[in-house]
Amino acid sequence: MSDSCPFDPKAFNSRFNHHAPEFGLNREAIFDDLRARCPISRTDAFDGYVVLTRYEDVVAVARDDATFSSEPGITLPGLPFTEHMNLPIGIDPPESFKYRNILMRFFRASWLKRLTPWVEDYIDERLDLVIESGKADLVVDLTHPLTANFIMHVTGLPRELWWEYSIPVIAAIGREGGNSQRAPTRQETTKLLSDEIDLQRRSPRWSAEEKVIPYLLEVEIDGRKLTHIEIMAIMELLLNGGFDTTMAAMAHSFLYLSRNPDQKQKLIDNPSLMDGAVEEFLRWVTPQQALFRTATKDTEIGGAPIKKGEKVMLAWAAANHDPQTFPDPHEVKFERTNNRHVSFGVGAHLCLGLNVARVEMKAAFNKVLQRMPDYVVDEAGVERAPGLGIVNGVEHVPITFTPGPRTGIKADKETEAA
Repeated sequence: MSDSCPFDPKAFNSRFNHHAPEFGLNREAIFDDLRARCPISRTDAFDGYVVLTRYEDVVAVARDDATFSSEPGITLPGLPFTEHMNLPIGIDPPESFKYRNILMRFFRASWLKRLTPWVEDYIDERLDLVIESGKADLVVDLTHPLTANFIMHVTGLPRELWWEYSIPVIAAIGREGGNSQRAPTRQETTKLLSDEIDLQRRSPRWSAEEKVIPYLLEVEIDGRKLTHIEIMAIMELLLNGGFDTTMAAMAHSFLYLSRNPDQKQKLIDNPSLMDGAVEEFLRWVTPQQALFRTATKDTEIGGAPIKKGEKVMLAWAAANHDPQTFPDPHEVKFERTNNRHVSFGVGAHLCLGLNVARVEMKAAFNKVLQRMPDYVVDEAGVERAPGLGIVNGVEHVPITFTPGPRTGIKADKETEAA
């Protein structure tokens, strides 16, 4: 990288810092400025890292696991999750494929198709709690409990403990989760998870075909069963990925639709646009805004020299708003074609739960637009996450709407065997 392309310290609080509140308020503008002036730049935050803002550079690095490794850590600063490395995202191919392959049965389309009615019923159950009042908080009343209960339901964790499991994950990335009561620490939740795995090992409640935990207790890799630490690491990845990102994508999307009633009406009048709308919201929001890799050798990106051991930020959010790939990137276009967004990553670590997010988002949008079509966001009560960090989160989205009747639907049926 030449001296003619430095990061301008005047552009952002003397240094680029993706955890700073100022960044959360100006993410797109800051990335646009960097991409135009210095698409591959360095910052001294967190002992220094390289920031990639062009789509082509982000994708190239994400696909090159040999040169840019996940194993030294995929976040900055190191998030206080646990001592367990998340599997399989925390290791490199080909080893990561062994873990990825055993998990795919729970993310294939046919298995998720069986879960879609449960998702729809659970959304109706949540909306029933507020539908007669004419007011709600779409984060507290819907998106947070939906994403948390889904992952609890699928894995076989006790659904009544969804708050205890989800809040520490959200808090670990600088969020409060929309609830003021005392949150369990990550250490407490880790022990809770460990004890639950031990309990299900001793006294199985589900078959291996029904839920993730009993499956992990039986499945083998290289002719051996998984260790307790491996099961913990896999479960923590599922919890970390399952609770917050889709919740954030839905919250921002509901905000957008309220602020753009013509677009909301367009979706109501044209349900066939919903699949495209989900993809466009995923691109536009980019809920997981970045992950990191570490250079395994001296190399270069787009002509810029990178030293062995340097951290490289794959700014998914910047890539998704690159005008060279997405014309009019800051506009939401439900009919956008060739929407090759990287909201789920790309390459060997493509998000396992990408279809889960699509199922949850499509069902939530359909149900809210059917049952609360005239909802309006109370802008004074909207609360963004204090700092974006890894997830582009929203704490509160209060709404008002014309009250309606309850459905009486309960999502109490267990998943059929896959």
